[in-house]
Amino acid sequence: MIELRVVTPRRQVLDVFCDSVRLPGVDGEFEVLSGHAPLLAAIKIGVLEFKYAEAEKNRVTHEDRLKMMVAGGYAEVDGNRVNVLCDAAALPDEVDKKTETEFLEKLHLELRSVEPGNDAEFKILEAKIQTAHTKLAIV
Repeated sequence: MIELRVVTPRRQVLDVFCDSVRLPGVDGEFEVLSGHAPLLAAIKIGVLEFKYAEAEKNRVTHEDRLKMMVAGGYAEVDGNRVNVLCDAAALPDEVDKKTETEFLEKLHLELRSVEPGNDAEFKILEAKIQTAHTKLAIV
């Protein structure tokens, strides 16, 4: 069994026991199982998925897996503990599909108006768009 914690600068998003964790590493997706070797890995914007331990099975939805959005940061694996320290994170019940879709449309309009050569603004908008797409993918 693995203890999974997901923390952002603003809050602790998650603290559960699970059987496996799949993370969006900057060098590719990877999975952590119980007894995994110690590891420190950079993560990118993407979907973190975990399988609840039987005792932790979601009592509300009766699902045994959960997907959530994580945005940049690090994953530390130490024994049977995975700590994810990320810039932002969202659980499915925190994402409103209509609001996120409208925000995504607004971001696409902003992207079209970026001045050529303004790489910094382009990259910021690109990251926001990727985050919005990932949020929509978990609901």
